[in-house]
Amino acid sequence: MDRIRTSTAVADLFGVGKPGFTDGDPIGGILATWLNAAWFNQVQEELCNFIEEAGLQLDPASRAQLGKAAARYVQSGKWTYAVATGTANALVVALAPAVTQYTPGMTVRVKAAFKNTGAVTLDAGAGAAPVRRPSGSPLVGNDLAKDGVYTFVFDGVSWVAAQLEPPLPLAGDVTLFVRTNGSDANDGGADTAARAFRTIQYAVDYAITHFVGRYRITIRVADGVYAPFVVSGSPNLDIEVLGNRQNLQNVEIRAAATDKYAVYVTNFARLKIDGVRLEGGNENLLVVGDQALINIGSIRLGACPQYHIFAIDGGVISTVERVEVTGSAQSFLTSAYGRINSNDCTVQFSAGLTFSNVVFASGGTISLSNVSFPGATPTGRRYTVQRNSMLFTGGGGANYIPGTTAGVTTQGGTYY
Repeated sequence: MDRIRTSTAVADLFGVGKPGFTDGDPIGGILATWLNAAWFNQVQEELCNFIEEAGLQLDPASRAQLGKAAARYVQSGKWTYAVATGTANALVVALAPAVTQYTPGMTVRVKAAFKNTGAVTLDAGAGAAPVRRPSGSPLVGNDLAKDGVYTFVFDGVSWVAAQLEPPLPLAGDVTLFVRTNGSDANDGGADTAARAFRTIQYAVDYAITHFVGRYRITIRVADGVYAPFVVSGSPNLDIEVLGNRQNLQNVEIRAAATDKYAVYVTNFARLKIDGVRLEGGNENLLVVGDQALINIGSIRLGACPQYHIFAIDGGVISTVERVEVTGSAQSFLTSAYGRINSNDCTVQFSAGLTFSNVVFASGGTISLSNVSFPGATPTGRRYTVQRNSMLFTGGGGANYIPGTTAGVTTQGGTYY
């Protein structure tokens, strides 16, 4: 379609290059806009095609067919609904008219042809973009059911799945399995290569997205080396990552040189970790923040550049059994506006370790009541307590925490 472009049209009436009509002014010598058949035919066919493509026959007696046609388009869903082709994890849909560009807020409804087995992309005509949950995390296996109909909203970067199946209320404890020879396309339901997951992160995400309730979800991790993982936003779930309690070194969560942590628990999440070794990264090993809670059973901590165990911004860490420390760091325990409770447990340092501070509190609280330290004495300051933080030892005395130089309190810090 085009605007009127006869010789007497008013140039740029609606903006540059957008001519329009005028009634003219005989006294002022201004001609009214001349009309031509080409423009009338364009208008006629645009309107008639819209009505006919909606399945209506032209009716000379009706003045409401445009409205009826628009209603049919909306009700039919043809603009926004299609059955997916492609693969289980790479959906492709063809809308009418074809989509050439995605805009924020664009909404499509898709009937899935397969059950997904992992993270998903959607190509609605302008290229594949990732599909994510409202929380921002990728989809996990079984989020999309075969023949299920789902609504996706484009946010400028990704398609957000507006509605998925709600988490399943737990009727009892659940166990998921992870193995180095498993697959994240599996269901995690048995300790076999054919059913176990491959990564701890996938098992955690699966638990958070598929279950709700106060029963425990135990993720049993077979011997091997695994990538770091995050637990976020699962306040109604108790998740336990359980490795090899008899041989802590056999299940290793190894952070790469570019990773900031080995385990990160945040956003009100609840986690117990037991029977694993944490190692590597370019910052910390175990971090908890944003009102999250982690319970430590028995773990081994290797070397890292900053903090072995770090509670920040309302995070809470409790150590209930034993910690073996085999690598150096800036500090073993650090609380910055968080809380660490390491009471009635054993902490054993290997020989030859160095720390700036074995324990460091800055605006947080650390409790080390009735802790035994049967191992070697690390080199470094026993503790620093600053910025109104508190370090409670249950009357253990100034030399209670191992180290080679005396601890210090400053800026309102309290040690007792």
